[in-house]
Amino acid sequence: LYAMHTGSYFAEGLELPAAGGSKVIFDTFVCDPLVVDQFVYKLWLNGFTEKEAALRRQSHLTPPTLPTSAITPASPMSVSSSSVLSASQASGLAGSSGVAGGPSARSQMAVYSLQTWSSLLLHETEDQYRNYRYMENILVNPPSLASQTMFQLAPSVQKFLVENYYLTDDLFLREVLGKKLTNGLRRDMQDIAEKTRLRLSCCYRLFDNLKRVHKAVLQDTKVPAVDVIQAHFMLSKELAGKYARAVFMSIHRFDGGKKRIQFLSYADFDRFAGILMQYWAATPIPVAAHPPPASTKDTALCVELDARFKDDIRDLKAHLLSTREVIERYRRFVKARFQTPPLGASSSSSSLTPSSITTPPLSTTPLTASVSTTPLSTSTSTLSASSASVIPSMPKHRLKELENKFKSILKGLLSIGANMSDPKEFKNIFDDLVELVVEPCRRIGMTGPELDQFFIYLLEGFDPHILDLLGLKHRQRFAQSWRRYLEAIRLVLIHMYS
Repeated sequence: LYAMHTGSYFAEGLELPAAGGSKVIFDTFVCDPLVVDQFVYKLWLNGFTEKEAALRRQSHLTPPTLPTSAITPASPMSVSSSSVLSASQASGLAGSSGVAGGPSARSQMAVYSLQTWSSLLLHETEDQYRNYRYMENILVNPPSLASQTMFQLAPSVQKFLVENYYLTDDLFLREVLGKKLTNGLRRDMQDIAEKTRLRLSCCYRLFDNLKRVHKAVLQDTKVPAVDVIQAHFMLSKELAGKYARAVFMSIHRFDGGKKRIQFLSYADFDRFAGILMQYWAATPIPVAAHPPPASTKDTALCVELDARFKDDIRDLKAHLLSTREVIERYRRFVKARFQTPPLGASSSSSSLTPSSITTPPLSTTPLTASVSTTPLSTSTSTLSASSASVIPSMPKHRLKELENKFKSILKGLLSIGANMSDPKEFKNIFDDLVELVVEPCRRIGMTGPELDQFFIYLLEGFDPHILDLLGLKHRQRFAQSWRRYLEAIRLVLIHMYS
């Protein structure tokens, strides 16, 4: 009776004589195209048991055949009896969507008591859970989903199953940020489940997914990470980009546990990772399995930092701090620019504010397009004209304090940049930014626009003629590396400052 109503499957064992008197048993399996209840599937992913899922479904459905007086007031998600019947025709029992059933179907369901209906709902939920457990071995390798023959799945259903199976959780990612994805960390999932209030099975799934993606990207860190993830796991660009940024933070072990940066959420770190990848990542090599992108906007970013860029910033620290005169020239230039702010800038070209900054998507402008190749004297003036807005001059008392702290702030920025060559130090970049830049600027009383202008003037002031660095070899390359470095720091700090 249950198989007849659910229309799900039946199995029969066939016994045939074999050599030696033994018997070989063949199991046959006949199945309709699998109907995936999205609500049940998400409950399964979130770690609910079959009984818990059935109770939740029951609270969202109105049982057919019961008199109105016996029905508990429906929740906002409840559906009509005709909708229930239509889903029962599709999946074998009361569901949540579909085409209304005919009079005969409604009359059949009318004989069921509430207890029978609840029991069948539980059986149907158990049936769905059993299918998802069988399917999990396929979902860990999404490309095989299209070639498997166990389940008949439409392409749209396959996409839904994979995308939701690999969905991430920000609370979980915040807890594992900066930690090595080892079996030891997997054994700590109980603690993470308690902190995030996620089911333990859900935490295991999130951890295994992240580790699986991490391993795939690490196979070649010079290849665009988004392309690798999409090729291996058939995910959307948006979700693949989020995984790429998570892997980037995992590879560099960014520490989010320091007290000074507890105010930052995972969304903030995700934003920062996108900025750093956009400006500091090595130039990606197109994936051989894919044709070259039609335009630069389709080029993804890899997760390794540009080696030459790291060396340039480390060497710049030595050059800029070599003599006191270089820092003094830099300080005088920035002070003069604050005393004479740019005039005539259009309101549409105003400086970046925290609300106007967006994280550069991983699949947009490539690194080579992000870094200007024009001479510094030209590019800095363009930056000033296009980025600076008409703002009042900084009050004298704040400007005086900035003068006094200029050297320490500049040394902090250079030290953070030099730490890119040392993984043990680089992982503390966000804590260092708060300690060495954000907190001193807050003590000065600088506003967000003033901090923005400060970085614009730092970019303008790095000119061999201004700083008397004409004897510096490869100064044009150093200038472009300094621009890459400061532009990324600027975007991160403005968001932190807000």
